[in-house]
Amino acid sequence: MTSSSADKTTMKWIESLIDEHSFLPLFADYAPNEQLHLQFGAEVITGLAKVNHRPVALYAHNHSVNRGYITSQGAKKILRLMDRAKDLRIPIIAFLASPGISLEENLLSGDEYTQIIARNINLSGVVPQFAVLVAPTLGAPAYSAVLMDLLFFNKHRSYLMVTSPMVVQQAIGEKVSMSELGGAAMHASTTGIADFIDDSITAQINHVKNMLQFFPSHSGECPPVHAVMEPVHALPNIPDDPRVPFNMCDLIQAIVDNSEVQQYKSMYGQAMICAFVRIHGYAVGIVANQSTRFSGAIDSDAAQKAAKFIRICDAYRIPILTLIDVPGFMPGKREEQKGLLQHGARLCAAMQTRVPRMSVIVRKCYGAAAFLMMQTVSQQGDLVLALETATLGVMGKETTKKVQSTDGRVSVEIKASATNELSLDPSLMDAYTSGLIDEMITPERMRGRLAQHLEYLYRMMDDLPMARHSIV
Repeated sequence: MTSSSADKTTMKWIESLIDEHSFLPLFADYAPNEQLHLQFGAEVITGLAKVNHRPVALYAHNHSVNRGYITSQGAKKILRLMDRAKDLRIPIIAFLASPGISLEENLLSGDEYTQIIARNINLSGVVPQFAVLVAPTLGAPAYSAVLMDLLFFNKHRSYLMVTSPMVVQQAIGEKVSMSELGGAAMHASTTGIADFIDDSITAQINHVKNMLQFFPSHSGECPPVHAVMEPVHALPNIPDDPRVPFNMCDLIQAIVDNSEVQQYKSMYGQAMICAFVRIHGYAVGIVANQSTRFSGAIDSDAAQKAAKFIRICDAYRIPILTLIDVPGFMPGKREEQKGLLQHGARLCAAMQTRVPRMSVIVRKCYGAAAFLMMQTVSQQGDLVLALETATLGVMGKETTKKVQSTDGRVSVEIKASATNELSLDPSLMDAYTSGLIDEMITPERMRGRLAQHLEYLYRMMDDLPMARHSIV
């Protein structure tokens, strides 16, 4: 493709992402005398390139041609690129800015784009697929975006929706704005579709570069190991009283390399923190309870978010670390009606990973959620650590007292624990002596212990079986 046939803005996005002079156009067409109407799928730019010296396949909607509406020819270019990425086993990066499929071609372009959606599904969990939303994206390209592994939104430019406000008004008489229908803020907090949100296209592109460094090129290899960087943040004071809110982000920043935390869906399901981090150079996926939200109780949104995040990590050989401060699943009519049982069960299923799982009981560990998060040896977990101030049980002590006193029965154990001040909680000792916990540690030893285990766990991942599921 000649330089004049491609939108300069679109090429600028691509060139900002890739290594200098590394772009190799694929399936570009020859147009004599710059006759744009003769170009094959000119509304899509496709090519191979390198990002930080690693090969990627990328395509971008070129909205200087027919406002970015995708023709059957443009869809064919995307299909051929995706097939090439599968053969080469390299990530796919898509710059999305299309109002949909060509209205003139109608069913023809629709049929071709349906094949792209099928490719998204078939490649899910096989090669990383990243979608960069740089302009409003509607219809078939929007469905394709949601089926990709990671979605990078722009706070000011990204809109993702099935159809436009105008069509909505014509169809059902509802007046709605672009932001209400598919804006970045809505997808960040309400639907949970937005995985990351940045303030500018430059920030989006830098974010993509950073995330590529966490991921392998395909599901058959381990993530790259980086140089060790010590945490910048100091260990926080962790309250002994489980009823006192504690920001788990402070602990995460204190144990990970360079205190760098890439939070996944940070504005959605906030009772659970999901984050890509490195510990001692090794990529790790953290799933942590956040007690500043519902005391850390797992609600439907948190369960959905965590399940999707774990499936991503499992597909791309990123070990899971759970940091536990959980009173249980969120009770109440609202959550039951939202399908907490279903979402909680799906989280249980996602936790049965092929990648190694480590757990640290930071404070409270109560209820069915406790067994889900702990991942003991009976659940094929690889390591369970506990801070010396942690407490465990079917429910919290105060709740247990109330439940038992309703029947006029206060157990001897509870009476004893009320009168005896022990350095370690009896429930913690019971869990340790029964083999549910591998080691009791202080916060100062947490990072070192995790680093030691990660070295061996990464060796285990060389011979992992193929993933049993896609990410979708």
